[in-house]
Amino acid sequence: MKRLYVYEMGSFFLDHFATLQALFAGLAGALPGARLGALSQVIYLLIGIIGLPVFAGVMC
Repeated sequence: MKRLYVYEMGSFFLDHFATLQALFAGLAGALPGARLGALSQVIYLLIGIIGLPVFAGVMC
């Protein structure tokens, strides 16, 4: 099933399951600049560490 999903997405070079979460987390870190980007990623990690379901694979 994983291979079928990667094939449907057109990503032959990816051998792992990819989500849009990784894309948007990267964009949130890159677009605002170095300081605000780093701050946004620290806040994102802290939100996940305190228990809110923001990381991929979290089952509520």
